[in-house]
Amino acid sequence: MSTREQVAVDGRRKLDEEKASYQSAKQVWDNHREIARRLALGQRSGEIAKALHISPQVVSNFRNSRQGRDILRALHEQRNAEVTSINKRIRALLPRAIDVLTEVLNDEEVKPETRVRVSADLLDRGGYGAVKKQLTANVPVNADVLEELKRRREAAENGVNGKIEVVEEIEEV
Repeated sequence: MSTREQVAVDGRRKLDEEKASYQSAKQVWDNHREIARRLALGQRSGEIAKALHISPQVVSNFRNSRQGRDILRALHEQRNAEVTSINKRIRALLPRAIDVLTEVLNDEEVKPETRVRVSADLLDRGGYGAVKKQLTANVPVNADVLEELKRRREAAENGVNGKIEVVEEIEEV
């Protein structure tokens, strides 16, 4: 192989190495942006690592790096600006929305059910809505317990002789 051919081959090899290095750096940058995006959305490090097929340590290193903190700060500032903008738009629409709701409440041609729903919604938004209670329990459930719960729900929805049937307690399994 001549010197000229050797220089050409070496030049191509060097270009290939630079291209691979560029692609590698681009992939790292893309991963960093995706890690930052997912962190800003509140996703956990382990979930991010699994989704991106990287180690949790990479996510942790990025999160704790100066670059990572700067990118996250910028994303949070951008999100806060967007929320502020949306809030301003909503506030500008509030008087018109109240006028529309007032018209619905005062319009005798509107179905009573609709007027009641609008009234309840307004009371709820004003802080005078019905108290809502939510009970959450983590109990192991097998097929028999599930069927019993379904039966109770159907009994409560249909009622027995116009009354809700009271059923004995289910034991934990």
